[in-house]
Amino acid sequence: MKHRAERIIDAVASMLEQQLGPRGYHVYKHRRQSFDPQQDELPALTVNFGPDEALPSGTGVWNSRLQLLISAIAATPSEPELMQQLFKMRADSHIALMDDPYLGLDFVIGLTYDGASEPEHNGQTELYVGVLTSSWLVDYQMPEHDPTSA
Repeated sequence: MKHRAERIIDAVASMLEQQLGPRGYHVYKHRRQSFDPQQDELPALTVNFGPDEALPSGTGVWNSRLQLLISAIAATPSEPELMQQLFKMRADSHIALMDDPYLGLDFVIGLTYDGASEPEHNGQTELYVGVLTSSWLVDYQMPEHDPTSA
Protein backbone atom coordinates (compact mmCIF):
# COMPACT_ATOMS: atom_id res chain seq x y z
CA MET A 1 0.00 0.00 0.00
CA LYS A 2 1.23 3.51 -0.77
CA HIS A 3 2.43 5.76 2.03
CA ARG A 4 -0.12 8.41 2.94
CA ALA A 5 2.23 11.19 1.79
CA GLU A 6 2.29 9.64 -1.68
CA ARG A 7 -1.50 9.31 -1.63
CA ILE A 8 -1.66 13.05 -0.88
CA ILE A 9 0.53 13.77 -3.93
CA ASP A 10 -1.75 11.56 -6.05
CA ALA A 11 -4.89 13.31 -4.75
CA VAL A 12 -3.51 16.79 -5.43
CA ALA A 13 -2.38 15.85 -8.94
CA SER A 14 -5.79 14.32 -9.64
CA MET A 15 -7.64 17.43 -8.41
CA LEU A 16 -5.47 19.69 -10.57
CA GLU A 17 -5.87 17.43 -13.60
CA GLN A 18 -9.66 17.25 -13.27
CA GLN A 19 -10.13 20.97 -12.78
CA LEU A 20 -7.35 22.44 -14.90
CA GLY A 21 -6.66 19.80 -17.53
CA PRO A 22 -9.65 20.98 -19.58
CA ARG A 23 -8.06 24.46 -19.64
CA GLY A 24 -4.99 23.07 -21.37
CA TYR A 25 -2.71 22.56 -18.36
CA HIS A 26 -0.67 19.38 -18.23
CA VAL A 27 -0.28 17.95 -14.72
CA TYR A 28 2.69 15.86 -13.61
CA LYS A 29 4.04 14.39 -10.39
CA HIS A 30 7.70 14.38 -9.32
CA ARG A 31 8.95 16.40 -12.27
CA ARG A 32 10.66 19.78 -12.37
CA GLN A 33 13.68 19.77 -14.67
CA SER A 34 12.88 17.76 -17.79
CA PHE A 35 10.30 19.84 -19.66
CA ASP A 36 10.68 20.57 -23.35
CA PRO A 37 8.57 23.47 -24.69
CA GLN A 38 8.79 21.92 -28.16
CA GLN A 39 7.09 18.67 -27.02
CA ASP A 40 3.66 20.07 -26.09
CA GLU A 41 4.28 19.57 -22.36
CA LEU A 42 3.66 23.19 -21.36
CA PRO A 43 1.91 24.90 -19.71
CA ALA A 44 2.39 22.44 -16.87
CA LEU A 45 1.75 22.09 -13.18
CA THR A 46 3.92 19.65 -11.32
CA VAL A 47 3.39 18.35 -7.79
CA ASN A 48 6.50 17.52 -5.77
CA PHE A 49 7.40 16.43 -2.25
CA GLY A 50 8.88 18.85 0.20
CA PRO A 51 9.86 18.09 3.79
CA ASP A 52 7.52 15.90 5.84
CA GLU A 53 7.82 16.82 9.51
CA ALA A 54 6.44 15.05 12.56
CA LEU A 55 4.09 17.11 14.69
CA PRO A 56 3.65 16.69 18.46
CA SER A 57 0.82 14.36 19.36
CA GLY A 58 -0.48 12.87 22.55
CA THR A 59 -3.62 11.38 21.06
CA GLY A 60 -2.48 7.92 19.93
CA VAL A 61 -1.86 8.96 16.32
CA TRP A 62 1.14 10.21 14.40
CA ASN A 63 0.63 13.64 12.96
CA SER A 64 2.72 14.93 10.07
CA ARG A 65 3.00 18.14 8.09
CA LEU A 66 3.90 17.53 4.45
CA GLN A 67 5.09 20.46 2.39
CA LEU A 68 3.86 20.22 -1.20
CA LEU A 69 5.61 22.18 -3.91
CA ILE A 70 3.40 22.98 -6.88
CA SER A 71 5.32 24.48 -9.76
CA ALA A 72 3.69 26.33 -12.62
CA ILE A 73 5.87 26.06 -15.74
CA ALA A 74 5.19 27.96 -18.95
CA ALA A 75 6.84 29.16 -22.15
CA THR A 76 5.82 32.32 -24.01
CA PRO A 77 7.27 34.61 -26.71
CA SER A 78 7.85 37.52 -24.29
CA GLU A 79 8.77 38.06 -20.68
CA PRO A 80 5.59 40.04 -19.79
CA GLU A 81 3.43 37.26 -21.26
CA LEU A 82 5.40 34.69 -19.28
CA MET A 83 4.86 36.49 -15.99
CA GLN A 84 1.15 36.91 -16.75
CA GLN A 85 0.83 33.19 -17.57
CA LEU A 86 2.71 32.07 -14.42
CA PHE A 87 0.56 34.21 -12.12
CA LYS A 88 -2.63 33.00 -13.82
CA MET A 89 -1.52 29.40 -13.32
CA ARG A 90 -0.73 30.11 -9.68
CA ALA A 91 -4.20 31.60 -9.12
CA ASP A 92 -5.94 28.75 -10.98
CA SER A 93 -4.12 26.07 -8.97
CA HIS A 94 -4.82 27.92 -5.71
CA ILE A 95 -8.56 28.03 -6.46
CA ALA A 96 -8.57 24.34 -7.46
CA LEU A 97 -6.84 23.25 -4.25
CA MET A 98 -9.03 25.30 -1.97
CA ASP A 99 -12.08 23.57 -3.45
CA ASP A 100 -11.43 20.70 -0.98
CA PRO A 101 -8.93 21.44 1.81
CA TYR A 102 -9.14 17.76 2.87
CA LEU A 103 -8.20 16.56 -0.63
CA GLY A 104 -10.93 13.92 -0.49
CA LEU A 105 -8.84 11.91 2.01
CA ASP A 106 -10.17 10.99 5.46
CA PHE A 107 -6.73 11.19 7.08
CA VAL A 108 -6.00 14.77 5.96
CA ILE A 109 -6.51 17.30 8.74
CA GLY A 110 -6.20 20.34 6.51
CA LEU A 111 -4.43 22.21 3.73
CA THR A 112 -2.79 25.61 4.16
CA TYR A 113 -1.19 27.92 1.62
CA ASP A 114 2.44 28.62 2.59
CA GLY A 115 3.64 31.22 0.05
CA ALA A 116 5.42 31.21 -3.28
CA SER A 117 8.94 31.54 -4.58
CA GLU A 118 10.27 34.31 -6.73
CA PRO A 119 9.55 33.46 -10.39
CA GLU A 120 12.51 32.05 -12.29
CA HIS A 121 12.84 32.41 -16.04
CA ASN A 122 15.24 31.91 -18.90
CA GLY A 123 15.04 33.94 -22.10
CA GLN A 124 18.08 32.50 -23.85
CA THR A 125 16.04 30.74 -26.53
CA GLU A 126 13.26 31.90 -28.82
CA LEU A 127 10.82 31.36 -25.93
CA TYR A 128 10.87 32.66 -22.39
CA VAL A 129 10.52 29.64 -20.10
CA GLY A 130 9.67 30.19 -16.45
CA VAL A 131 8.73 28.54 -13.17
CA LEU A 132 6.72 29.83 -10.24
CA THR A 133 6.51 27.47 -7.25
CA SER A 134 3.83 27.66 -4.58
CA SER A 135 4.20 25.92 -1.25
CA TRP A 136 1.34 24.20 0.56
CA LEU A 137 1.26 22.49 3.96
CA VAL A 138 -0.83 19.37 4.40
CA ASP A 139 -1.41 18.16 7.94
CA TYR A 140 -2.32 14.48 8.09
CA GLN A 141 -2.42 11.61 10.55
CA MET A 142 -1.89 7.89 10.73
CA PRO A 143 -2.85 5.41 13.48
CA GLU A 144 0.18 4.84 15.67
CA HIS A 145 0.29 1.02 15.72
CA ASP A 146 -1.32 -0.03 12.46
CA PRO A 147 1.39 -0.97 9.89
CA THR A 148 -1.22 -1.22 7.12
CA SER A 149 -2.16 2.45 7.52
CA ALA A 150 1.00 3.88 6.01
